[in-house]
Amino acid sequence: MAEENKAAAAAPSGDAGGEKAAAKQLKVTQMNLAQLEEAIEKTKKSMGGLTSRYGRSLAARREVLKKTGAA
Repeated sequence: MAEENKAAAAAPSGDAGGEKAAAKQLKVTQMNLAQLEEAIEKTKKSMGGLTSRYGRSLAARREVLKKTGAA
């Protein structure tokens, strides 16, 4: 029974595109300023603003990078 669960978890799913998209996602702390701006615009469009926890963390990280002068 445990072997079946392992085999099912190891089996590739039919959605290979979803795996590629997940591999490209970065943590907010690993994004550069250009990536942050892009993520902020996408979040504003999809969520209607930056009121979500993710949106607030993007905005806070952008301010940190602007203060330190990182490009």
